[in-house]
Amino acid sequence: MRKKCFLMMALLLVAFSFAGCTNDDDEMTENNSLIVGTWVSIHSTGYEIRNGSKETWDEEGDGYTIAFRQNGTYYDDEGASGTWSYTDATLTMTKGSQTPTCKIVKLTSSTLILLDTKGTTYQNKITFRRQ
Repeated sequence: MRKKCFLMMALLLVAFSFAGCTNDDDEMTENNSLIVGTWVSIHSTGYEIRNGSKETWDEEGDGYTIAFRQNGTYYDDEGASGTWSYTDATLTMTKGSQTPTCKIVKLTSSTLILLDTKGTTYQNKITFRRQ
């Protein structure tokens, strides 16, 4: 009887442990509404290799601001504008014939982290805060 009671208690404990394990944090999803809004850069880290020399940086953001609209357009504080899409953790921004892409490392209601790479010679990880 004691063994049966212990087993039942153990099963209940396990059941309640899993039932309580929901993730209420904002998680990166393919939900475009999370990216809609205005974002300000707060940190940048990366490297660039030129002529065999590797330059690295790890610095505070320069305040670069970009706004993504619900209608699929964007604009930034440098005068650039165009269209954007978000699929498979990739952000694509089209401006004329140019279509650069960035990997979305993290997207929550308050944080956007983009990874911009060009082969093996350039990488820039930029952290944005929602304005």
